[in-house]
Amino acid sequence: MKPIEMIEEKLKEIDLCDRQGAILYSGNDTIQKGDFYFLGANPGGHSDHFSSDVDDTISNQLNRKDTSFNEYFEGRWQKRRRPAARPGEALLQRRIRFLFSRLGIDLRNTLSSNLVFVRSSTINEFDLCWSDVADRCWAIHELLLATVRPKTIIVYGE
Repeated sequence: MKPIEMIEEKLKEIDLCDRQGAILYSGNDTIQKGDFYFLGANPGGHSDHFSSDVDDTISNQLNRKDTSFNEYFEGRWQKRRRPAARPGEALLQRRIRFLFSRLGIDLRNTLSSNLVFVRSSTINEFDLCWSDVADRCWAIHELLLATVRPKTIIVYGE
């Protein structure tokens, strides 16, 4: 079974398929052996409805037609309910690209995810039990980590 199929099966088991959010911030093509694994807290408050006519659900995100789509370059993030003028131009996107550039790490080829896959504008606005959802999402991180086998995990978030 391919890694993406294993992730889809596990996502059904943990019952988060239809929640707004994302497993990957990097392209699906980063689910392969790599030196780095970038992990944030959870997807922010932006919604992919600015760049797609597909519902913003965790399962739909896995099935994007563009398997190289990377939130840090192509995502149109919003601030105060307004999307960035251009993809990849939100302040946090630019800061993360700058950090990886200074570290000499190719962010496009780094698997990027979040501890929790469910979207919220802020951690304080997260409407589920954080520890419960983190435990459920960890089952998918185990699959990803077993595939990527990173030398280094870079963690960002609150």
